[in-house]
Amino acid sequence: MLSPVGYHNIALRYTAPFGLTVGGDYTCYSENRSQSLFKDADYLLGSENRQDINRWHVYVDQEHQFGKWQLNYGAEYQHSKDHSSQHYGIVGMADNPDFDDILIEDVASFYVGTQRSFDWGLSFNASAKGEYYHNKYQHNWNFIPQLGATYYKTPKSIFQLNFDAQRIYPSYWELHGGTSHINDYSTIIGNPKLQPYIQYDAQFNYILRQKYVATLYFQYGDKATVQLPYQSPDAQNLIYQTINMNYKRVVGLNLHAPFGAGYIWNATATANVFNQREKADNFHDISFDNSKWIFYGSLINSFKFSRNCPVSLSVDFSYISPSLQGIADLSAIWKIDAGVKWQFGKKCCCELDLKADDIFNKWSPTMTISHAGQDYRMKVHDMARNIKLTFIWRFNGFKPKENNIINTSRFGTGK
Repeated sequence: MLSPVGYHNIALRYTAPFGLTVGGDYTCYSENRSQSLFKDADYLLGSENRQDINRWHVYVDQEHQFGKWQLNYGAEYQHSKDHSSQHYGIVGMADNPDFDDILIEDVASFYVGTQRSFDWGLSFNASAKGEYYHNKYQHNWNFIPQLGATYYKTPKSIFQLNFDAQRIYPSYWELHGGTSHINDYSTIIGNPKLQPYIQYDAQFNYILRQKYVATLYFQYGDKATVQLPYQSPDAQNLIYQTINMNYKRVVGLNLHAPFGAGYIWNATATANVFNQREKADNFHDISFDNSKWIFYGSLINSFKFSRNCPVSLSVDFSYISPSLQGIADLSAIWKIDAGVKWQFGKKCCCELDLKADDIFNKWSPTMTISHAGQDYRMKVHDMARNIKLTFIWRFNGFKPKENNIINTSRFGTGK
């Protein structure tokens, strides 16, 4: 890094007694990163990447109460100016062109929603949002609905239905089409054609005795993005690039059940079986349609030697069967975590926690691609296991205040 990352955010919010809320925030982000690539003692190339982002966001919301009905409506607007550049130390490299440009993005939306609870056990909320997105590469309108409903008549059986949609944006840096080098064979390149996509999620929950939960769910990402490797047919070069697929679809069943033996043993078991399908008609010069049934299972265990014992032990197991990522197949992975926790002090205000994660270092999959002339295998040898010691001291039952967290996922040249 040539200089520290600069991140500044200021926010203002006003809530009126008659249900009106107005607010806004300003975010400033700056980064200056350099990269040098050597092979043994030979200098291959170097680059300097800069990013300066100024983002403004304003919103207004109005709430009305009509008897047992609640009505909400409002609008918001976000404007961002991203000035990014990439310059190479060796001038005139045809495979690594410099760039220095400004990307301006505007997002405007308005919404209306309502909610109501009925005495016979049903409560629901529904909303609809219209959103307009614009930058120099594209502009479009989108409709984003949301629905939530709960039927709660007795504690023995609770039914919940949720439908949610959200728009997911690519990082600013990827939209400039810059190039980052992993080594002299592998590169990460941006994609100016990358589009935001809408993720649709639907869930139906059945909760038995407020303990056991069965969830039937469906996810659909229209033009969902994924970063995949591609072996160039023209040169010995492996290219990583984020693309828009046709879609990503997941349908599955998740089961969640707590059980145990008194204070001695408490456990929670989770089993998730789902079918995942990812399809792209235009992945460079080929296409793929990959589908697989996948299983995820976990068992979380906590042990105590006596009811008031300040020391507890934990042993957790997790497993994921062979899965997929776009055109690639991923091997099965598993891990075992273990820890010991000691609570002490007045009203157990202090806590010392020693935790070892992924003890056998098996939580890293092997990626394999064997399709349409692509022959690729990647095995991650990094150490996934870790051990950590945590000390917590709670003062007079202090709980951290919940703050609105600013999303910074779109910032940074290291994406």
